Amino acid sequence: MDEINPREAYKALTLMRLYELRSWETINESGDCGCDVRFPSWDAASTEYEEQFASNTQAEHTQAQLALRNEQNQIARAVQDICEAQGNW
Repeated sequence: MDEINPREAYKALTLMRLYELRSWETINESGDCGCDVRFPSWDAASTEYEEQFASNTQAEHTQAQLALRNEQNQIARAVQDICEAQGNW
């Protein structure tokens, strides 16, 4: 994604949403908001992106981004509470 064409920036946005959602899910499940949990390696998200989203159209990426954001919104308050309690928000 480092050298993505600006016309394909939507791909990077999908990957970023996926990465953040997966880290938030881990925080929510584990109750741990340490830096290594909140900011994990990109490897798992990159692999998941390649398997599920890489060949999608721009419209499909837009729909995926909305779905990922909706999932994230459902756990946002819990994640923020966990991270604030640990001084990592």
